[in-house]
Amino acid sequence: MQPLLKATSDKRKNLLLLHAIEALGRLRALLPSSLLDSDDWAARGFAAATLTDAGKLRVMRKTDKNPFVLSRIEEALEKLDKESHEDRLRR
Repeated sequence: MQPLLKATSDKRKNLLLLHAIEALGRLRALLPSSLLDSDDWAARGFAAATLTDAGKLRVMRKTDKNPFVLSRIEEALEKLDKESHEDRLRR
């Protein structure tokens, strides 16, 4: 994590870091709630921690004023809500 923090001191490196984070987020991967049923205890633990962060996103949605940030928060929450709804339908 330290190399990422140091990279933010240079604007060019910061821009590269932001694009790298975005690219990682666009990888096709399982959303966290689907990992809660995993046989792997570590996967379940990290999924639970990630879903806890969704609560922080809901708080940020109320306090953040930047339109870009708000649109990204809405996208993330919509995906989590959709997945949660799909999980309920499967039960």
